[in-house]
Amino acid sequence: MQGCFALEGLYPSLNDGSVVPNGRGGGPYQAPPLTMRILAWNCRGASRAPTVRAIKALSRDSCPDAKGRAGGLALFWKKGVDLEVVSSDRFSIAALVCSDPPNSTWLLIAVHGPTNHSQRARFWSSMENIIKSFLGPWMMIGDFNCISSSKDKMGGKHVGDCSTRVLRNFMFNIGAIDLQFSGPTFTWSNRRLGLANIKERIDRSLCDQEWRCMFPKAGVRHLVAPCSDHNPILLDTHLENLKLSRPFRFEAMWTRDESSVKVVEEAWNILVEGSQSFKLAKKQRRVCQDFKKWNCECFSYTRSRIKELEALIADLQQKTPSQENLEMEAALMMELEEWQERDELKWRQKSRELWLKEGDRNSRFFHLSTIIRRRRNYINEIKANDGSWLNSRKDIGDYFTAKFIDLYQSQHPQFPPNLEDLIEACISDAENEALCSVLSEYEIKRAVFEMNPLKAPGPDGLPGLFYKHYWSIVGSQVIAAVQGFFREGWLLKEFNRTFITLIPKAQGACNFNQFRPISLCNVYYKIISKILITRLRPLLNRLIDPAQVAFVPNRWITENVVAAQEIVHSFRRTQKKKGYVGLKLDFQKAYDRMEWSFLQAALTAFGFNEQFIKLIQQCISSVQYSLLLNGSSFSTFSPSRGLRQGDPLSPYLFIIGSEVLLRLINREQSLGNLSGVKVARNAQPVSKLCYADDVLLFCKAKFHEVNSLVRCINTYCEWSGQKVSIEKSGFFTSKAVAAGLVTPEDERVLAGRTDPQTINDLMTLTDQCVASVSNMDYVCMLEIMKFEALRSQVTILQRLLKKQQEESRENKEENKRLEESRGILMLMI
Repeated sequence: MQGCFALEGLYPSLNDGSVVPNGRGGGPYQAPPLTMRILAWNCRGASRAPTVRAIKALSRDSCPDAKGRAGGLALFWKKGVDLEVVSSDRFSIAALVCSDPPNSTWLLIAVHGPTNHSQRARFWSSMENIIKSFLGPWMMIGDFNCISSSKDKMGGKHVGDCSTRVLRNFMFNIGAIDLQFSGPTFTWSNRRLGLANIKERIDRSLCDQEWRCMFPKAGVRHLVAPCSDHNPILLDTHLENLKLSRPFRFEAMWTRDESSVKVVEEAWNILVEGSQSFKLAKKQRRVCQDFKKWNCECFSYTRSRIKELEALIADLQQKTPSQENLEMEAALMMELEEWQERDELKWRQKSRELWLKEGDRNSRFFHLSTIIRRRRNYINEIKANDGSWLNSRKDIGDYFTAKFIDLYQSQHPQFPPNLEDLIEACISDAENEALCSVLSEYEIKRAVFEMNPLKAPGPDGLPGLFYKHYWSIVGSQVIAAVQGFFREGWLLKEFNRTFITLIPKAQGACNFNQFRPISLCNVYYKIISKILITRLRPLLNRLIDPAQVAFVPNRWITENVVAAQEIVHSFRRTQKKKGYVGLKLDFQKAYDRMEWSFLQAALTAFGFNEQFIKLIQQCISSVQYSLLLNGSSFSTFSPSRGLRQGDPLSPYLFIIGSEVLLRLINREQSLGNLSGVKVARNAQPVSKLCYADDVLLFCKAKFHEVNSLVRCINTYCEWSGQKVSIEKSGFFTSKAVAAGLVTPEDERVLAGRTDPQTINDLMTLTDQCVASVSNMDYVCMLEIMKFEALRSQVTILQRLLKKQQEESRENKEENKRLEESRGILMLMI
């Protein structure tokens, strides 16, 4: 048997057969109350006893009786599921599902795609016709026997564009959404050893926008089955079963109600004793409590109110069109328009779609964006260090909490107080005084109004829109609190509470290193952070080495891209026996590992005074983290090192700390221990190129030069707490070295003479470095193509301008001749 599909519906029924959904209504914007599960499995050898036992174990019940069989496909469903098979052939079964959810019908397509390439175009064309002929929502699941991109395959031959184009074109033509999955990345393996092993993700589930809105909490889990080369996939329409208390969030639609101003005024007029920061914190807490109460009592739910208004308007339109009825209908229409605007604003805020500024009402688009984003970021299971899978919220939360506590635990590094005189003080007393001076009201207001109004807020739940819209009420207290921070140098810990939310770096992320921790800071802290940045940025050109192009004003990021392309190109073309070595470094959790004491020493070495350093230390050391797991707070802990990704100040502090590595390399180069790469005879040697924590280093292919680089990296890592990410780093050599000037014995000697925790572990990662260089080459090629396209456009414009000038000159000459002829005729007359 090639394909096995099982449906399980769990809606409770009354004795008369009617279905009673639980929970409040909400139409397509409300998820169905209970769950339906669909299991799809290409189970080779379904007649064998081990496979039968596996199917029973996966269904956790007795194997249901088969309701239909066609071309090696089987579709099973439990009693109580209202399902009707409408078509079937050797590659697919199409059925209408009418009971899940109640009173709605959608199309289920179970597929086992053809393995023959010549049949795929016809198959996907038939699937497209079936879907376009059905006007309702649809969902497709099964073994597609093809992939959509090269990321869906590991091992074997490289996947060409023609191999993935058929599925991608099908998805584009019908507007399909690929449901996000959790569990193992690949669903099929040939189960061979070594380089012969091939894995692919060819089992998946697709749906349209309407089905995605009908089941907003649906997701796919990749299961494990030892008796088949395919893993089963389980679609659960209610993958998020826990009802969690979510933190308070200010709703942008509240600003459209005039009574919200009164809520803010009443909360802001309470009498509070204490510092300006303490007063602001108390008033913020009070306004959050009042908004919760006001929302429940006065504002109500937008969708329910829209439905009430639509029903009233429909009822009025059936009555006699008297003057009173027409006036009432017009008033209701205006109120309906206002509530629809609020609904659109609500879903726009939740969707985080910042690229779309204004336009027609499209709450469906924003709602779908919200569903997809939440499903993509939802953490359903995690693979522990011992290989076991964690599924419960408590186990997953404890796993991440332990990892974060270990990551943010300071190692108390030892380093010279003056950092071996690598850095000369270059900040004057006047500049220090300007950095620490008390701000004007204009500076603070400008920092507030430059913020994005709908960015995700911190634990206090108040986004930038709150401060902008109610500035006439809250502005004076915010200004007093910010000025108090610069005057006293003390930050209330409540303002520096921060949510950590986990964003998967790729689909199917299942361990700690595959998630990116993003910090959600309070807007009040961001105001202080942005002001410090505004004052610090003009000084960075004097502090930071020219090799670092990230976050430094008046430096072009593409310069390093072009330079890297030229160097890699010279590596490939050089015929010299004295070759070069390039190291591509990526530091693991670079921001999170930065030691505060090291950063303080770097700031002191640059000449910043104690008052400014104290302000910086207050910003980074008074942090208290709360882990935000699937939208709800889980645990709280305090770090002793690290910079927050999401704090506007963090990138600038990081490049100040990483400047020590560049100064160490410069010192070795000035002592003659390192030689850079020259891309031309009279060009300056290049030994380093940086973009934040991504570093490219170059030296001659000599042991003492490589060893000098290693010493620099080791020293920097020991002082700052950094650690090289072996998986994302690599090395590459010029043509002569790759041809054999560095033998395997040399590589073993190099690996034995260095610290295994740092760069020389990279000597075994040739494949990774080739991929890194190829990727860099591709990025550079794109930049060059953009440049060539721009140059060709300029050339075309120049030609058009020249042609236009020639035509203008010819027209002037023609007009001049006509005027002369006219004068002659006038004389003759």
